[in-house]
Amino acid sequence: EIFNMANITDLMNLPLSGNFVRSFYGLDTRRPMDIIDREAEYLIRVSTPGATDVSVSVEDNSLLIDVERDFSEKAQEEGQFNIHGISDYKFSKTLSLNNTNVDVDKITSKYSKGILEITLPKTEEAKPKVIPVDVTME
Repeated sequence: EIFNMANITDLMNLPLSGNFVRSFYGLDTRRPMDIIDREAEYLIRVSTPGATDVSVSVEDNSLLIDVERDFSEKAQEEGQFNIHGISDYKFSKTLSLNNTNVDVDKITSKYSKGILEITLPKTEEAKPKVIPVDVTME
């Protein structure tokens, strides 16, 4: 993986709570992604066009993302390439969930039209609370 220090510094300055964004080990600049902080959840979107295998799991309090695009067997069935410009790839990313406000048991993901979306709901304690205060009118 390419380790780009400028991008790591940019990530560390994002206004997200805890070490959520900082926990990405390196930033794969070849795989565009969004990390969005919403009121009740975080949303991660990863551009993974043409994926043939997508896996999202939680292990030892880390979110594991594995994506692969492998058309080598299908290509053999179709014939011989004169030009092979659409490359296969493997992409893996680990996100530490230690010291975060993510409800691990409620994480969901979906893959549609080349975009992998992972929703990480925040714990109840992490959601903003509105406490009404009575106002005495005179």
